[in-house]
Amino acid sequence: MGSYLGSCSGCSIDDQTDTLKCTKCSKACGAQIESSIPFGSCGSKSFGNDGGSLQCDDLPAGNYLRSCESCNKGSDGHLSCSCMGSDGKKIDTRIKLDACANGQFDNTDGQLVCGGGADAGRSAEL
Repeated sequence: MGSYLGSCSGCSIDDQTDTLKCTKCSKACGAQIESSIPFGSCGSKSFGNDGGSLQCDDLPAGNYLRSCESCNKGSDGHLSCSCMGSDGKKIDTRIKLDACANGQFDNTDGQLVCGGGADAGRSAEL
């Protein structure tokens, strides 16, 4: 899971080497290169593409990673992403990192909300 899915393709996990490998990851110039990263090295199991190189995203858990991209944790204590709405358009959204007691987030119609447990679906004040 992670933001790399929007800019990398041909990705798979090699069980023998515990490595995430992608045959094509886009660089800023538009070129596509092969990239890999040890899967077990990333506690969040969320990966990003930094200039064609796979990297571990230190992002909170949640299903939002499947439909949101360009996610980051800001120094202001917010999680910010561009998430897909039900109409297929990307929406810039953010939520306080401490808004969800279980630390999990989801995407509901392009908006970041709390995911799972008692917090499910709860949005937070910006």
